[in-house]
Amino acid sequence: MFGPLSIEQAGKLLELPASRKVCGLVAYLAVSRRPVSRERLCELLWDDAASDPRGELRWCLSKLRRLLGDAEGHTLIAEGDAIALRTAGWFIDALEVSQAVDHGLASFDIPPLRHADRGPIHTPKASRTA
Repeated sequence: MFGPLSIEQAGKLLELPASRKVCGLVAYLAVSRRPVSRERLCELLWDDAASDPRGELRWCLSKLRRLLGDAEGHTLIAEGDAIALRTAGWFIDALEVSQAVDHGLASFDIPPLRHADRGPIHTPKASRTA
């Protein structure tokens, strides 16, 4: 991500939680191109001294679900051991730059990055419906 983490949803900047773990979790899931195991997330976010990393991960996931207004689970997907964010329609600056590198800079679409000062993650709407 370029710059400090921020999330804009339906044109409104969301107030991020104070928890750096929740912010790290949303950033990591946003740039992951496939589901991530709970075990891997626990390894990334907590050290061996944590008494209950899976419990803390569940707490972070519930905070993230509330932040995204995702009570139905359409955006934050938790299936078995795998966790993912459904980011179709999202603008994620780091992924845009990565795709430009993969496909050649001529394919790079500059206009969305002109708004990168508003934050690296832009979601399409306030909440998803089924």
